[in-house]
Amino acid sequence: FSINDTTKFTINCTGYLANNTALLNGKYWLNVTINDSASNNHSDSLWINISDTIPPSFTVIANQTHEYGENFSYQITAIDSNNISCYTVNDSANFDMNCTGYLQNITYLNVSFYWLNITSNDTIGNKNSSIIVINVSDTTSAAINITYPINNTYTTDTNIAVNYTVSDLNLEACWYSNDTMNVNVTSGNCTNLTSITWTEAEHNITFWANDTYGNLNSSDVLFTVDLTSPIFTN
Repeated sequence: FSINDTTKFTINCTGYLANNTALLNGKYWLNVTINDSASNNHSDSLWINISDTIPPSFTVIANQTHEYGENFSYQITAIDSNNISCYTVNDSANFDMNCTGYLQNITYLNVSFYWLNITSNDTIGNKNSSIIVINVSDTTSAAINITYPINNTYTTDTNIAVNYTVSDLNLEACWYSNDTMNVNVTSGNCTNLTSITWTEAEHNITFWANDTYGNLNSSDVLFTVDLTSPIFTN
């Protein structure tokens, strides 16, 4: 036996035909010739159609948990014998995905579950899809910063202001307690303490803040109002 395309195929004297290089998708026309011991020849043609029907396979893809207020990004990976052509995501209003599999948010993500259908396709057009869930949650407590007075301050000012700042993307309420901690006082709009007349004593002020998702934080400051002048003992 002999064959016309010896670059890509080989055939032995028993008629066993095989490829000797990797075959790309397409149709290959072959002319096969057989001859007997008296040198009589006969030829016939055939074609071999190579097609890829196997979709890509995801190798890196999983559900994600994401903190509210932060930018989201995630690298997804798939493999295929004919290489990956591109990736797509169904929710193009909130997310963008490029052809390397890089997924990111393009809008501010609210606290919620986002169900995403991720599709990869190879250069032949075979596709594979997988569902992932992006869980956006708020687990961050409010940041409380007492700016004045500094801790362990001594003062003669009975009207000393206690200033603080609070920041949280979902801030709900602020309140404070002083000294005995028996009474919590709501601090409307998380404003500074500027209208309290402090007694001559040591004062321990604790501020609390929580957000709409139940995250709680506190910070305290200790200062002393001292109105007593020193006296000589000798």
